[in-house]
Amino acid sequence: MKRFFFTLTIFALFIVSSYGQYDLQVTLNSPASGSPATGISGFNIAYTITNNGPNEIPAGDTLYLALIYSGSNYSLINGEAGSVSLVVLPAAVPSGASLVSSTLGINAVANLSGVSGDVCMFVTVGLAGFTSIAGDPNDTNMDNNLDCFTSVPASASIEANNQLSAVAYPNPASDVLNITVDGDEVVSVAIIAMDGKVVSNNQGSTALVADLSAGMYIYEARTASGAIIRSTFMKK
Repeated sequence: MKRFFFTLTIFALFIVSSYGQYDLQVTLNSPASGSPATGISGFNIAYTITNNGPNEIPAGDTLYLALIYSGSNYSLINGEAGSVSLVVLPAAVPSGASLVSSTLGINAVANLSGVSGDVCMFVTVGLAGFTSIAGDPNDTNMDNNLDCFTSVPASASIEANNQLSAVAYPNPASDVLNITVDGDEVVSVAIIAMDGKVVSNNQGSTALVADLSAGMYIYEARTASGAIIRSTFMKK
C-alpha cells in the first residue's frame, strides 16, 4: 500500500472538504494516556487513531499529526519544531475503524531529554495550521483529538493520579470556561493556543475567553493537590 508522508511548517488554515461528519479520536498506547514517562532522545510513542463515526473519512483526505510540548508543536517524522506531519489516506476509514501508528508507518519519535510536563499527541483532518483560527467543521468532537502523557526528567519523580477527570463547560464557550475536577479543587486555568502559546492565565476554576478568536484551544487546569489536567475546548 502506497503512503505519502510530508512535513509542513505551520502557516495557516486548510479548509476541509464538505464530507459527512465523523468523530476522530487519538489514544496513546505507549506511554499510556495520563501516565508518567522518563523522556530520552529517540523516545518512541505509539498511538491509535479511531473514527467513531457516524460517517467514513474518505480516501484522499489528509491526516495532520503533531506532538505538542514545551510550548511548541513538533513533526512526528523528524521532530522539527513548528511543524506537523501529513498522511494522505490511501483508503477510506469507515466508522468504527482504527489506524495504529505502526500501520500508518509513523511512530512518533521525540527528543524528550530534559522535558518536564505534558506531551500531547494531536490529530485532525485537513487542518494545515494548529492555530486558534478554526477546528475541523466535520469533526463532531474535537475534545478527543488530543491525548497526553507526562514527561519526567530522569532526575525528577512524579506521582500519577489517573483517578482525576475534568469537566469543561460550556463547550463551545463564548465568554467563560468553567473547569471542575472530581475530588479536587481547581486553583488556576491557563488557556493555550494550538501553536503552544499561552493566551490567558486565570486564578480559580473559571477562565475568561471572550476576547479569544473562535477556534480550538487547550486548557490546562492545576489543582490544589498539584495535579495538572489538559484537554481541548472550542471557542465560538
